[in-house]
Amino acid sequence: MKERAAGENSISAAAVTTQDRRALRRWAVLLFVFGVGHRLLQLWLLWPVLSGQILAWAGNQAPTMLPAIIMREHPWWGLWYLQQTPPIPYGIWAVVLNLFDSPYGIAVSSILLQAVLSSLTAVAMALLLRRSGFSNCSSFAIAVVFLLHGDLIAIEYHTMGQMFHNLLTMLLVVLACHQALNLLRRMDRRAAFMLGLCAGLLALTRATFSFFWPVVLVWLILAGAWRRPAVVLAFLLPVLVLHGGWMAKNRVALGHWSSSTSSWGGANLYHGEVLRNGPEQFRQWISERKGLCPSPWYELTVDMPPKSAIFYFIPLEWPESVPADMVEKDRLIAQRRGHAAEWDSLVASAWSRCLMREFAAYWLHHPGLVIRQWWQSYQVFWHPIGQYAVIHPSGLKPDTGDYYSPALNWGRSLREALGDRMDRYLMLRREITLAPLSPGDFVPMTLIALSALPKLISALNLAVLHSLPLLLLWQIATTRRIAQPDGFWFMLLVYAYAGGLSSLGEYSENMRYRLEVEPIIWVLSALILRGWITCVRRLAARSRPGHPRPAA
Repeated sequence: MKERAAGENSISAAAVTTQDRRALRRWAVLLFVFGVGHRLLQLWLLWPVLSGQILAWAGNQAPTMLPAIIMREHPWWGLWYLQQTPPIPYGIWAVVLNLFDSPYGIAVSSILLQAVLSSLTAVAMALLLRRSGFSNCSSFAIAVVFLLHGDLIAIEYHTMGQMFHNLLTMLLVVLACHQALNLLRRMDRRAAFMLGLCAGLLALTRATFSFFWPVVLVWLILAGAWRRPAVVLAFLLPVLVLHGGWMAKNRVALGHWSSSTSSWGGANLYHGEVLRNGPEQFRQWISERKGLCPSPWYELTVDMPPKSAIFYFIPLEWPESVPADMVEKDRLIAQRRGHAAEWDSLVASAWSRCLMREFAAYWLHHPGLVIRQWWQSYQVFWHPIGQYAVIHPSGLKPDTGDYYSPALNWGRSLREALGDRMDRYLMLRREITLAPLSPGDFVPMTLIALSALPKLISALNLAVLHSLPLLLLWQIATTRRIAQPDGFWFMLLVYAYAGGLSSLGEYSENMRYRLEVEPIIWVLSALILRGWITCVRRLAARSRPGHPRPAA
């Protein structure tokens, strides 16, 4: 009889589990259909204004789409010699350009791709919340609020829908957190392989995540994988094939090894230095010591040519002392690709690598300056993400205007959330030029979005997430530990990596980097807030009359 009862209980438990999984699938499908349907309706409402912006921006997009244009016309040579940027975003762009010729087709297809990516991310975020101990209703309710965040919607329509690489990164990050959770619950090779696949795809999607997989490898070993070498090898296999294969390709095609999947690293550092501190201190420091790079790269760093490309200060005219073999190889590459891309050349890459080496030495000698400049960028990291969709990157400079001030501004963000200010959601309706933007250049956007609630949550996330050290100190002082669910510390590691690395060099578009980990920030904040609630409940229980007090 006991065996029969035990068997019936196990069957009942299995039935409940199956029923719960079916319910989760239904919730997930409904959320995805809702997200895509909402974006289609939003596109229809925005089209009268959006169509004008697409035409105004069509000519401005040509330079940024040049690698994709090359890959469309010469797929092999375009991919083989690509070094300016990771291959996945421009590979997607090349497919889009092959399918559509008109600016409308290119923009609409990219916007629809982003609708799918945002909806899939919301589903993955809801499932991650559910696996972290939240109910179905609360998990999917939080995901719906995230999906209807006006900042996210505005980003999807920015620059003709070109932000899909940030949204793809956002989805891959959430999927990586799922696989990390699987590994913590069962250290098997399949989950390790999937985590390695996410890490490898992230490196080929965003250069910021070029150094992510070594961090995950250390976490994996500390989590206990050192006892199972097969798990570590399963993780490394897709990383070596994807990221390692791209590095080997660069060595054969371009003649140098580089773990970064973008050749603009040093130029990015220089751009951030100019915006934060001006170039004079850096140039003076270099000029007073022996350079780490050969001529003419060292001289270019000390004395920048007056004519240089916008944003990244890459010279448009190189000195005659540039090595002749490098110039000849750039000419051969341009001939094979059918285009001469000044920003995606061996000469520009060599100069950018020189800047990277010089900055590494510069920072080692000025650690205090690094901390101060990192803090400046980290504050921009927490600015409203929608600011990137309001101000074009050429105008994204801290200390300019009411939209962009170099401070965390938690109080102002909270007031704006409670005041339901919608004036940030503006769409630029003229062609981008170097002429300053004016209020008349924008037209208000009609958004089907939750207005105050997502803004309020974003403002509270800033306070809750940074209260974690205080929560840990509280637990140590009261000797009452609050167990966080599996995967919590991995998610915190992902956030620290994205916020820490992107704030080292960037000082204009940092809020765009936060978009890539924004779902993880929401999940972490929910978990930390739950920890605080537990602490308050324990404190209230101890203060009740008759509650047993611990012995002295």
